[in-house]
Amino acid sequence: MKKRDQIQWFGRFSVTMALCLSVLSPLCVHADDTPGTMNKIFINEIESNDAEGGPDWVEIINMSDQDVDVSGLYITDDKDTERVDEGSTLPLKAGTILKAGEVLVLEENVDFTFGLGKQDTVNLYDASGVKLDTYSWIAHAEGTYSRTKDGTFADQTPTKGKANSVTENPGDPGNPGDPGDPGTPENSVMVINEVNSSPDDWVEVMNTGNTALNLSGWEIRDNSDDHRWQFPEGTTIEAGKLLLVDAHSQGKIFDDATNTYVSGEFDEAIGIGSGDSIRLYDAAGKLVDSHSWTEHANINGDESASWGRYPDGTGAFVLMPETPGKANEKYASAVVINEVQSNDPNKGPDWVELANPTNAALDISGIVLKDDDDSHAYVIPEGTVIEAKGFLVITEEDFGFGLGKGDSVRLFEDGVMIASTTWPEGSHTSPTWGLYPDVNGKEYRNTLKETPGAANVFTEEPNKPAAVETINWPGLDTVIVSDLSFLEDSSGLDFYNGQLYAVDNGTGKFWILDVAKDGTLTFAKGFENGKTVNFSVPTAKGPDTEGITAAGDGYVYLASERDNSNKGVNYNVILKADPKAEGTTQNAIQEWNLTDSLPAVAANTGIEAIEWIGNSDVNGVLFDKNTNAAFDASNYPNAVSGGVFFVALEDNGHVYAYILNADSSVVQIADIDSKLGGAMGLDYDTYEKKLWVAADNGFGNMSATIRLNGTTEPVITHVKPAAGLDITANNEGFAIASAEYTVNGQRPVYHFNDGVKSGALTISFLACDYTEDTDKIPDEDPTEPVNPTEPANPMEPANPVEPVNPTEPTGPAESVNPTEPAGPTDQKEPVLKNDSVKVDSTTTNTTTPKTGDESLIALFVMVLIVSGGLAGTMMYIKRKTDR
Repeated sequence: MKKRDQIQWFGRFSVTMALCLSVLSPLCVHADDTPGTMNKIFINEIESNDAEGGPDWVEIINMSDQDVDVSGLYITDDKDTERVDEGSTLPLKAGTILKAGEVLVLEENVDFTFGLGKQDTVNLYDASGVKLDTYSWIAHAEGTYSRTKDGTFADQTPTKGKANSVTENPGDPGNPGDPGDPGTPENSVMVINEVNSSPDDWVEVMNTGNTALNLSGWEIRDNSDDHRWQFPEGTTIEAGKLLLVDAHSQGKIFDDATNTYVSGEFDEAIGIGSGDSIRLYDAAGKLVDSHSWTEHANINGDESASWGRYPDGTGAFVLMPETPGKANEKYASAVVINEVQSNDPNKGPDWVELANPTNAALDISGIVLKDDDDSHAYVIPEGTVIEAKGFLVITEEDFGFGLGKGDSVRLFEDGVMIASTTWPEGSHTSPTWGLYPDVNGKEYRNTLKETPGAANVFTEEPNKPAAVETINWPGLDTVIVSDLSFLEDSSGLDFYNGQLYAVDNGTGKFWILDVAKDGTLTFAKGFENGKTVNFSVPTAKGPDTEGITAAGDGYVYLASERDNSNKGVNYNVILKADPKAEGTTQNAIQEWNLTDSLPAVAANTGIEAIEWIGNSDVNGVLFDKNTNAAFDASNYPNAVSGGVFFVALEDNGHVYAYILNADSSVVQIADIDSKLGGAMGLDYDTYEKKLWVAADNGFGNMSATIRLNGTTEPVITHVKPAAGLDITANNEGFAIASAEYTVNGQRPVYHFNDGVKSGALTISFLACDYTEDTDKIPDEDPTEPVNPTEPANPMEPANPVEPVNPTEPTGPAESVNPTEPAGPTDQKEPVLKNDSVKVDSTTTNTTTPKTGDESLIALFVMVLIVSGGLAGTMMYIKRKTDR
């Protein structure tokens, strides 16, 4: 039997044995034989990048006061149940007991064979496949991700197999979709206490110490290091007090054009987006506290909510009613009774499933559960939290009373009933009684089958939008860093006609770079220092140019979200510039104002990217909301440039399509939700016919592809970044090289990191099946010998007589690492002969992958050995012949 089959067989055997043991439990002596006790087992600590090169491991803990049988328990990563199907996770052996309060370590190559990545997830399942716990992160921890006293995770000193340490917590770069507590430094007295991003932008900080604190020189930043607001000199905050910073709070703002601080209001420096971060720094520039989220706080769509600590100063961040400058209030939980079992056909206990319909963790401590008898009351224990969009099953053994025919389940908070349901008189639930539609429904009905801990299933499911598929980066993990220097506000990129266009948002300056087929990047003539564009009617500091695109009419179009002379005002415009104009500065030839046609957002969360797509690529496939049919360019005779302009809004991640008319009027023809929550970059791949939308570090540098299909529902796929890409970088620019730049099945993808000068431009690689047209390749000389050991490079003809210079660097693909798997197309990395780029050892994946297939590696090594032997034989024959 193959190893994979053995693991799968053992997993099924363990599950079967666990179920058999549970059925036979009355006849056996168990440390704990009560159903539902597995819900007391949690993830306690995670090691994904051991400093000494050791294996990854996950520590679990029994948080109950009784021993628990954990037979059949197993873990998965972000591939979730795929790991079960492929047999790469091994369930715990039958009879495994975890004592009360103790921990157990599950180790790579012992309990699972996959590795934990830089951006990954750990899921914990019991033997029956019920998910017990989960935790995600977006960057490796300096130590390990460890559970703290309040139940949240923090980056702490590793304590494998022991109680977790309590050290200074620099913050938790966990799942950007999890609005949980990012961690508070225990020795710090200042914390972020509450954040609101819509409809108003404000931040509330709190002094949790015992003495007053001078905040002179302290500053607030969002997820970009060049968006900074400093507290005014002499600002103090008393012990235990709150301080509110709103949009119009006066202070000092960072002027990235002069690298100095000038007087200004908070919203001139920071516009808080739907997916963003707020960070608090002390006067020495040390990060004191931070919090991140991926959508505006809202309670059932009402945005009069915020992310706040409960209780004030010390609690985890939760969804709550907004309380600017006042003590935080606990949100009366929109927790719901989702499913009830009163008559288990397998003679199991009765149970009640509660659900959290919100996008934040809900603390339901102290809520009282009753049936129709007021004397039957169960108080939900302190510290009980339901994860965002999650479920909690409470069994009869927990609440201590049974549920009968025609009974009820009711929830009370502070003596007030907040939820209830009653099933038909004289009948038990059949098979269960569930909320319809699941979680967000308004009525209850009998379900099709029982689904404790999962979504309800009915005979007639309501129509639900298809889930967005998420895929791994479809290319190499390698990322290289260009040594070309730009200014500090690198924002937009575009690739067009063999050139890379780049723009800076603080100065309105753009560059054009020539891109050679071997990857070499050089500034085009006249663009060594860039060219600056101002509004058609110039202002003192000019446009905040966040995006750039080259169009078929030969002009450059820039997207600006505001006037840098008045940063607090939302002003979304597209500027037309002539790249061939003489001189280094010019006023825009023409501009189009989009502000009134877009949602009203904070001034710094407006349009972040722009992309021109020619009519031939949008005719018949872009759905035009004005005609309620597929786009037809002939309907817009006054349009400029022979194409459609797409812009991305940072605030919500939507992409809007526009016709720009010759008279400077605009027509919005489409609104497409990328479902990323925020957007920073756009690029249209003319080869694969996909529009790419790129997010920044607020969303883990995720991307989305949009394939237009002529309907209101284009095909959207989310794409994880390349493993070698620094996902903490504020990448705002994104551009893909044309297909003819494909080398060895990979083509360059350019990223632009806002906030740095050197190293702002990085290059990853996207798999591509493009090959040169063989009809254009000249016939080979039949007398020329062919070297069978040298792979052909369609982009660079081989020179058999040119000696190799051993001192000349040949790019990251010249040396072969037999332990590193090839990219998804199993092709060699492209050879980039580019003096303008260098390999960044901090971002290039050079380590042995933990998920590699040993059999493939062995085969690869064997091929190398055979190839080496063949080469040696040929050399020997040649020497004999020469003699």
